[in-house]
Amino acid sequence: MRVAVVDFDVHHGNGTEEIARHWIAKRRASGEHRSRASPDLFFASIHLADDGTSSGINFYPGTGVRDDLVNNIVNVVVPPMWLAKGATAHANAETGERARKKTKRFSDSDETAPKTAAKTTDVDQHQGGRLEWVKAFRERLIPALRAFGPELIVVSAGFDAAASDVGNLGVDPKRNTRHQGVNLRPEDYEDMTKSLVNVANVCDGRVVSILEGGYGHLVSAPGGKDDAGTLTLARDGFARCVRAHVKALT
Repeated sequence: MRVAVVDFDVHHGNGTEEIARHWIAKRRASGEHRSRASPDLFFASIHLADDGTSSGINFYPGTGVRDDLVNNIVNVVVPPMWLAKGATAHANAETGERARKKTKRFSDSDETAPKTAAKTTDVDQHQGGRLEWVKAFRERLIPALRAFGPELIVVSAGFDAAASDVGNLGVDPKRNTRHQGVNLRPEDYEDMTKSLVNVANVCDGRVVSILEGGYGHLVSAPGGKDDAGTLTLARDGFARCVRAHVKALT
């Protein structure tokens, strides 16, 4: 069976990539695969990446900045929004160049995004992040997945790339500031999921979704002030994203 694992959690799926690479190596060593690339396993991860060289923000886990096509591994790197001021991401050449050269950023306000009490220092919390992500998913990940022709797609469904989710916050320890990395909306998760389902339908395959990240957005506790000691997590935005994903699966 030809199995594809697609990870849209905001962090690189480093553990899954390691498992995939070892699986392929084992199959080759056994003589079951004569070709350079395994015909039965594909892994793709779309995620943020920044090693902190320019921004001072070292985004976890710091891996997945290049493809490994010999082993059917595709890593789609999206520059975090905190690089909008011109910092350089150690990302793949396409998205990295776009982040460096772009002088006019997209702006799309989202009145439905959950309100957060945490103060950030981004140029604009809705400046281009989701547009970069959606474009990369559509133009890099989906064509590679379609070319593989999976009979089963396993989705590592993380929702921590959602607007205001703490999972995609970048923390600058020197300045003690927090910066939002990307701002996906529920409809973005619905569209990504529909794209995956469409690939499965064309390839006579099936889709299985496994919940990963998604933590919620920071809000002030009742009667509290906007400081670290009185903040708590609200998960209404996270729930909307999950609901949109499940809707697209059915």
